[in-house]
Amino acid sequence: MKSGGLVFFLVGLFALCAMMPSASAQVRPGRCPRPTGDGHCAELCQGDASCPPGEKCCSNGCGHQCMRAIQG
Repeated sequence: MKSGGLVFFLVGLFALCAMMPSASAQVRPGRCPRPTGDGHCAELCQGDASCPPGEKCCSNGCGHQCMRAIQG
């Protein structure tokens, strides 16, 4: 019955991980500038937490990249 214990452990670990907030879910204050056209079609960030301080992960018209946040 060792496999039953392993299954219980893995289910518990999965549930714990699902409850933890991910870094990409952390939204920084401010808003993104409007895209000015078609940007580079690549995902260069995966959420605000993947950008340097003062920047947000914003749409560039095709993909996403870190941009300075607009305050106010």
